[in-house]
Amino acid sequence: LCDVALWNRALSGTEIAQLYSQQMAGVNLAAAPIAPSALIAQVISGTTVQITWLDNSSNESGFVLQRSVDGTNFTTSATLPSNATAWVDTLPEPTGAYAYRVKAANSLGDSEYSGVAWVGQPSPTAPTRLRVLGVTAQ
Repeated sequence: LCDVALWNRALSGTEIAQLYSQQMAGVNLAAAPIAPSALIAQVISGTTVQITWLDNSSNESGFVLQRSVDGTNFTTSATLPSNATAWVDTLPEPTGAYAYRVKAANSLGDSEYSGVAWVGQPSPTAPTRLRVLGVTAQ
């Protein structure tokens, strides 16, 4: 007996079959998945974005795709099955800029997030801290 894995629940027949086939293929089941890479986001119509990435892991149970308006505060946009490499997302607004990132997950943990991919144009920001340096009368 080389490896032992414990789950906090009973596994389904499908999960057992998947684990067996992964073990036969030499997949390391005792590790968190490898992060996806090459994330690309492209607007395909007014409010529709296609997101694609490379699946670099062979032991993920799924992917978590997140979206942000500022590139810092992300929320989950979709939870996808293993081996997924694309998703079509609907934007809440047709204007503005949106950032996407994706991570792989399994029962042992999550990968790091992919790089961030942006779509759209940021809304102009109002200037702040303006000063009047001089006024001339005409």
